[in-house]
Amino acid sequence: VVYALDGYSQVFAYENVFPETRGWEETQGEMVLAISMDDKKPPEWQDGYRIAFLPSDGEYSNDDCAATSLPGQGWHLYESAGARWVKNVVRMEVRPCAK
Repeated sequence: VVYALDGYSQVFAYENVFPETRGWEETQGEMVLAISMDDKKPPEWQDGYRIAFLPSDGEYSNDDCAATSLPGQGWHLYESAGARWVKNVVRMEVRPCAK
């Protein structure tokens, strides 16, 4: 779970963190925590630390989001790829996989 300063949060699956386990490398690319943009860091970079996806085509589209969201997560809650790009990240919580 990734939490933002304003209380917003997103749950990500193991497969989002390790996209190769599901064959999502091409569609989603690496999931990263960006700590700067254009050589700017918080507080100058107002989006703060931010979750980003880096697919090979350079675009993480709504279709990509739908294809890389497990039931109950991501696209299934907010039909927007932008909703996955949590900005102003203040906390990340790793939980065990459900069995």
